[in-house]
Amino acid sequence: MERDRIEDTKRDRRVIERKIRQGEATAEELQGYLQELPDLSWNAEEVTVSLERKKGKPAEKGNAH
Repeated sequence: MERDRIEDTKRDRRVIERKIRQGEATAEELQGYLQELPDLSWNAEEVTVSLERKKGKPAEKGNAH
């Protein structure tokens, strides 16, 4: 995709996928854009999340804990 078309969508995957489905962009353009992105994996931070449910409180409908 042309860089400005990607940036206009603010890199929202749903918008990009819709543009591909509608023929406004191609998967090859998207792949080329993704390959140009810098590798920022060095800046990642590991996060541990506890998903324990509190006693006496039932899980809300649609809630994953």
